[in-house]
Amino acid sequence: MSTTVIGAGIGGLAAAHYIKKGSIKPIQILEASERVGGWINSKNYDEGFIFEAGPRTIRPRGIPGANTLELIEEIGLSSDVVPISSAHVAARNRMIFANGQLCLLPNSLSSIFKKSPPFSESLAKIIFNDLKKGVHKKLEDESIYDFVKRRFGQELADYAISPMICGICAGNAKEISVNFLMKEIFAKEQKYGGIIKGVLMSLIKGENKKPRNAIILQTLANRAKNEYWSIYSLNGGLEKFPRKFADFLVKRDIKIKLQTPVEIITFHKDNVIELTSNGETQSTDYVVSSIPSYQLANTIESQHPILAKHLNSIPNV
Repeated sequence: MSTTVIGAGIGGLAAAHYIKKGSIKPIQILEASERVGGWINSKNYDEGFIFEAGPRTIRPRGIPGANTLELIEEIGLSSDVVPISSAHVAARNRMIFANGQLCLLPNSLSSIFKKSPPFSESLAKIIFNDLKKGVHKKLEDESIYDFVKRRFGQELADYAISPMICGICAGNAKEISVNFLMKEIFAKEQKYGGIIKGVLMSLIKGENKKPRNAIILQTLANRAKNEYWSIYSLNGGLEKFPRKFADFLVKRDIKIKLQTPVEIITFHKDNVIELTSNGETQSTDYVVSSIPSYQLANTIESQHPILAKHLNSIPNV
């Protein structure tokens, strides 16, 4: 039973890796561009500096963070990890450019009670606006910008959240779903009528407790936990991760074909799936897509126009 993964970004590489662990073979990855890595794109210059055209750091927190560190360890990149602890000046000092000047965001307990630019009042007062807002009508979702503006006011949305989301997602906070990126906080606000109230009630009721041994941490993940990593990068740039990952997969008999865009996907009644790339066709039993939904829609539109319409309707940034 053959499997084809469309897209050689980190998601496509990881999908192939986990499929391989299930003893399914053969597996191939088809990538439209001339390189693996997708959004992860490091530019190394002769002068000795690196420009990250995509993500520049990785956070080690939670189950996704532990999984990522496990992958890095498994493919042999542990010695290339460059961690930044939560106590490091780079993690503590956050600056934004606002109103024609660089502004240091509050970074200590005492500083949140002092008024400092670009805010017109102390951060503590802004945060406690949440308690005065009261219960809001139930929402299925909204943008992160609108969510923060609704609970804390426009200044926090403009001067803190918008720059933060730009750095995390390379996107516009007015277009990013709060239910996607801040799901737990949004759920608490909707359930209890406020963010601060929701956090406190969750603590009182023990809703934040995780089952013991829910995550079995590997060596690198344990190190990140014990050393209080805030973020980390890799020597030579983050693109080393997908490149090394791709080499790791190829050595385990997973084929990666670059410059092979999937143009048409055709489903046949005998459960065979036909893929057309660069004018040539090939058959596979399973397809896993890691490309944006609107790109996938183009490949199935002729045979499944209704499904393609639904895929095209999924918001993306």
